[in-house]
Amino acid sequence: MLISEGFTRGEDSYCDTPGLARSVGFGNTDLRLVKRFVNFAHDLFGVEAKPIKESSVDELNYAPDRIQATKRYYSTFISNRRLVDWLENIGVYLRPGKIDGKLPSYFKQVPWSVLQADEESQKAFLAGYAECDGSIGERTTFFSKSLALIDQIRAMLNAHGYQPTTWGDSGQNVSLCREDAEAFWSTAGSYLSSKVCASAGGKYSKLDGIPAAYWIELIESRKQGFDRHGGRYLTDDGGVLT
Repeated sequence: MLISEGFTRGEDSYCDTPGLARSVGFGNTDLRLVKRFVNFAHDLFGVEAKPIKESSVDELNYAPDRIQATKRYYSTFISNRRLVDWLENIGVYLRPGKIDGKLPSYFKQVPWSVLQADEESQKAFLAGYAECDGSIGERTTFFSKSLALIDQIRAMLNAHGYQPTTWGDSGQNVSLCREDAEAFWSTAGSYLSSKVCASAGGKYSKLDGIPAAYWIELIESRKQGFDRHGGRYLTDDGGVLT
């Protein structure tokens, strides 16, 4: 169920009148993810999603709210007030309509039910979110317009022993370096449905801090010998450090 929560947080939309949701939608450029959402709805809640709609690049780019699409987009939604009420009760943000000119995506948060969940359930949520609204390559990056949600994802990653970083001035992302991404997906990879982690096999990360390879090479180049006091190394000012 927590994978489906990650899906819902990553690529959701809510319909009907501002401030009152009666349906939940899901869309993605990866048809496999949309089909998995449909399967989740049936298997977990016994409800049927509407037929999947395919939108071409031209249709998306010529829509009133142009989004500069480059890929086809697939979407579906579920009209079920009981399901929407239940999602809201477990902490899912369900308030359609703009607030101070900002879309609902700016106000998403990790549901309280996920923040209080066990370690494995949180991994399932993070995996589902990364697959829908993230980048999984040598690094793994989570994206969101909501700074609160990014802070919550960072806190969860910290709690699991990783050291996430944020790139750019907007603060609308949080990333795991190659080593942390490899460690995370070694236990959470089973929750992925279409993407594959590409962080395995790298020797050292070149993006977070100074690579360990640099220090190894520097120490070896400064080594002057070894005696009963231990190793002797050349310092920057020409002295010898024991």
